[in-house]
Amino acid sequence: MSAAYPRPGVPNPPSTHQSANPSGSVPSTAGSRNPAPPGEVISVKTAPVDPMLTTYQAANILRVAPETLKKWRQRHQGPAYVRFDGGVVRYPLSSVLRYIREHAVQP
Repeated sequence: MSAAYPRPGVPNPPSTHQSANPSGSVPSTAGSRNPAPPGEVISVKTAPVDPMLTTYQAANILRVAPETLKKWRQRHQGPAYVRFDGGVVRYPLSSVLRYIREHAVQP
């Protein structure tokens, strides 16, 4: 019977693979395309990640029907989007907010 870790008073077994440290970051690797300086840690928490929205989420922010976004895509209108393999469509939050700013009517 194997013991579940962590158990009070029992140290965790040594890891055989490289894992993230408690801060949620991993050490930089020397062979990567954009290596960090030696000893610098690349943090996933502080990486500039633009949230990707589903069509439904983007439509909710824009207050239009999801079908409207589909029509806009077909007509090359609306906010910028990304089409992944398999036809999955996602809208970067920044493109949805940019579209709102660019289409604001100034009185």
